[in-house]
Amino acid sequence: MKQTVYIVKAGDTIEEISNRHGVDRDVLMDKNNIKEPNYIHVGQQLIIPIPAGDATSEENGFSEFWLYFVDAVGMPIAGLNAHIYAGPYDYRLSTDSFGVLPPIRIYGTNVRPRVFVEKIGGGEKFLSELKMFPGSHQFTFHSPSRLLKY
Repeated sequence: MKQTVYIVKAGDTIEEISNRHGVDRDVLMDKNNIKEPNYIHVGQQLIIPIPAGDATSEENGFSEFWLYFVDAVGMPIAGLNAHIYAGPYDYRLSTDSFGVLPPIRIYGTNVRPRVFVEKIGGGEKFLSELKMFPGSHQFTFHSPSRLLKY
């Protein structure tokens, strides 16, 4: 059985997450070694099994992508917090020292990931909606500003 990762958000419950992803609540709890359904926390990563025969299963293909962030002179932007909404999945990730987010794999072809980054003063800035095709892809985002390093 294939699986993906979901990051718990404020207000999420095991019941809601399992219903949203079409996974039995007990299977979700067992897969994540959760003994008590009321004890999940914001930011917790849950493994979500993808049921065989699901419309988003491997039979319909997958897209995997990396996002690369650079400043106006092409230097990597390390530690940038990004938020990716990809169909039923919600990822909150930070770039590594090379300005790259961990790869994200999406099953199915109707998902159009929306990319946001955290603004310095708070909130999020929408960057792009990605059109996905089966296979692996890299997208580079160029900031109009130059980062100053001291």
